[in-house]
Amino acid sequence: MQAAEPMGIMINALEYARRLREAGIDRDQAEAQAEALAQALHHAAEYRLATKEDLKNSEIALRTDIKTLETSLRKDMNNLETSLREDMNNLETSLRKDMNNLETSLREDMNHLETSLRKDINNLETEIRQVDKKVDQLELRLTNKIFMMTITIVTLLGGLTSVLHFY
Repeated sequence: MQAAEPMGIMINALEYARRLREAGIDRDQAEAQAEALAQALHHAAEYRLATKEDLKNSEIALRTDIKTLETSLRKDMNNLETSLREDMNNLETSLRKDMNNLETSLREDMNHLETSLRKDINNLETEIRQVDKKVDQLELRLTNKIFMMTITIVTLLGGLTSVLHFY
């Protein structure tokens, strides 16, 4: 039999078995109980149960860890917020710059298109004036031809009238 010392408690298994025998318990049973108690106390020492002080110390350590974790998380959240706000500001600046560049490019394209359209309009107006001039020239020529034909017809009719009067 062995002596056990869990949680600062020392037990003499032989002495315990002797007392059990004196109390009327037979020797085998007394030794078995002494051995069982020694083993139980030995296991209890290995898997020591927490005392109130242990629990209080654990509570203090946990509260400290929680507070440290909370502080760390708040710091991380603030850093993340600052970083995200900075990213948003950079994105806004970049998008505004892109919008301004796009606006400038579109205005340039519109100006080029306007210039090109005005040139096309001027060319068309010039062509229309040239066509009008040709139409006027053709009209004049046609008018002259009609006039000449009229004179010829009148002359022919005058001659025909003279011939008809003659007969």
